[in-house]
Amino acid sequence: MMKIIHLSDLHVRKNNDKKDSKNAIALAQHVKDQHESAPGIETLVVITGDLVHSTSDDHYTCLQQEVLTHLIPTFRCLIVPGNHDYSKVGCRLDPAGPGRFRELLKAAEYPTDYPTVYPQLEEVPAGRAKVRFIGVDTGDKRDKAPLANGIIDDDQLKKLGGFLRRCAREFVVVYLHHHPIYHKSLFTGFRESEDFCKVVKNRANLILFGHKHNRQSFYDRKGVPLMLASGKVSKPEGDALVYRVIELDTEADGFGKGRNGVRFYAQETPADASTLKKA
Repeated sequence: MMKIIHLSDLHVRKNNDKKDSKNAIALAQHVKDQHESAPGIETLVVITGDLVHSTSDDHYTCLQQEVLTHLIPTFRCLIVPGNHDYSKVGCRLDPAGPGRFRELLKAAEYPTDYPTVYPQLEEVPAGRAKVRFIGVDTGDKRDKAPLANGIIDDDQLKKLGGFLRRCAREFVVVYLHHHPIYHKSLFTGFRESEDFCKVVKNRANLILFGHKHNRQSFYDRKGVPLMLASGKVSKPEGDALVYRVIELDTEADGFGKGRNGVRFYAQETPADASTLKKA
């Protein structure tokens, strides 16, 4: 059995009295408390971007010292950046953003060599892979316009296709930040998303992403059995913080074909009353 904790769009800010930061800290503590002791279950945390609200030193410091400290020492964490992780206030590219994001994960003692180039291929468990995870960077490192669009360059697409061919007989999870379906949406999709969908068609089993701040499920779209969009996990829904848990029963009959052996559900933890919207 494998358990995936899917988090996205924490938008941690400069100190922990901000609503997003306070909720992200509480959520990370809840994930640790609820999921660290699971005998016989491999548990991973996949974070699909927008960990911080901007590349400000204060935002990075709060994320590292208050949020990632609950997750990285406890779980195998797989992380890809979003547009805010590369941007200054708003969505304007910080040319130093990609390098600073890598340094953040180094400072947080990320357990593997953080890649300077994506896609990133991980096998779980190492050495006897039944499940492969491929992280894709859709953070736009070229466009200086103040937009939230993403991009996948030709080199990433080529390498992604090569990884998928190598993993043809395994269960493949692809995780990224931007929405892979809404190709023509100005603030939601990313350039080359149609090319991305062609590459993953009939090759990826599960795609995880965030960015739109809506929790959604897509079945049998673009030749992929299941796509799961995370909401903004630091934003309360009613009086609770909500995130997804995905369970993969790797011993189930037909695992790796369609959605056999795949189960997912929403996990909740109470939000701090001070972070809730006023009625």
